[in-house]
Amino acid sequence: MLAAHDITGLYQLLKDTGLTQRDIAALTGQSQSEVSEILTGRQVLSYDLLVRITEGLAIPRELMGISDLLVGPRGHPRRTRRRLPWRGHGHRPRKGC
Repeated sequence: MLAAHDITGLYQLLKDTGLTQRDIAALTGQSQSEVSEILTGRQVLSYDLLVRITEGLAIPRELMGISDLLVGPRGHPRRTRRRLPWRGHGHRPRKGC
């Protein structure tokens, strides 16, 4: 369930143990309405939100399928630099060329 990012199922399990939507929201840094949307089937596709959920619920990243190697110093995903065609050739093409 976790590696498949089934957050709806995870939140339902938490509700079954007695946590309210507000409790889940407080733990994960979400609004109660966001938690409600996820419980009704909205998929969580945002990497940042997956990280917040993982950290807020103290779930090891490996169980969520989130690699530590992709995280920068502030917990944000690292951005890979796009290689530009002129990079490394000592000049940039001039405008109008």
